[in-house]
Amino acid sequence: MTKKVVGTMVLMVVLLFSTQALSAEASGVETYMTPQSITNGNLKDNKITISTNVGGTSSFQFTPGNGEPRRDRRNTYSHTFSQQWTYHNSPYTYTGGVVSQMYGPGPKIYGTATIRFQ
Repeated sequence: MTKKVVGTMVLMVVLLFSTQALSAEASGVETYMTPQSITNGNLKDNKITISTNVGGTSSFQFTPGNGEPRRDRRNTYSHTFSQQWTYHNSPYTYTGGVVSQMYGPGPKIYGTATIRFQ
């Protein structure tokens, strides 16, 4: 391949990724998650709330980071998920996300759960 073709391909890839990042940013949808840091005992119940700044119906997404599949719940403004982790593979990185029906996706947000044997 010529340098011109390679340069054009690189530019196309950069534009593709920057356009996707800008579209999420331009939507104005923000993702919030509380708490973003958990320290708790083995198999204790933990509540994680994912919320957004936009109204209307949204899909709230939670991935516990322990191999379980992502959970999606539809609601307005926020949803609270319950999660129990075991100490065997601690710490866990869990993920929250939101997709607004009207405005599109917000950024993903990450948290850490450190589980101790009690």
